[in-house]
Amino acid sequence: GLPRIKIIANFGYDEQGKKLRKTKTVTLPKLSESHIINAVAQFEKSLGAVTQTFERSKKTSFLSFSERFMQDYVNVELKVQIRDSYENYLKKGIIDFFGHMLLHKITHTQINMFFVQQKKDKCGCIYEKYCLLKNMFNRAIEWGYIETNPVLKATKQSRKNTKVINYYN
Repeated sequence: GLPRIKIIANFGYDEQGKKLRKTKTVTLPKLSESHIINAVAQFEKSLGAVTQTFERSKKTSFLSFSERFMQDYVNVELKVQIRDSYENYLKKGIIDFFGHMLLHKITHTQINMFFVQQKKDKCGCIYEKYCLLKNMFNRAIEWGYIETNPVLKATKQSRKNTKVINYYN
């Protein structure tokens, strides 16, 4: 018979961290690179841009993403002291502010508002929180939750020189 191939399209993860995928088996007139490329293109077209707008990851809150980020990335890849710092930054304002928001709906304006609020409340570690958020949204892109990082359009927070030395005269 004619050659058949199975095409698998992965498009992100659901709330439980399970891969979202669609599969299709296609019969080709001939097993050639151009026929395969064509079949894949048609399959992607039939899925439409929906593969990019991952249906279930649209229901992901910042809070549930942050839990997955800590569990699957920070706890696995990073040193314990970094994990502790991250947990601390999340607890000290980030979760309170963004927790209930849907991950894909967070804008650079909201991120700017968060930092304005943090400064008003004289919170510490502003630069570190900025770096953590940037890292989290980059990971969200890599894992297929979102397409662009809102932190990159937000006002960059600068590192504060915290050591003030008091000299005696």
